[in-house]
Amino acid sequence: MNRNTRINALLLLVVAALAVLPLALGLGDHKEEPFAGADAEAETA
Repeated sequence: MNRNTRINALLLLVVAALAVLPLALGLGDHKEEPFAGADAEAETA
């Protein structure tokens, strides 16, 4: 592989890790959704 291909693969791995790590570690599960959407608005109505 040439240098650019290795850099692209490394960047892809970093982005994938940043996307998956919070889900894997369960971070943010205890927080409320900031934008509840139509479901919560319908429940409160």
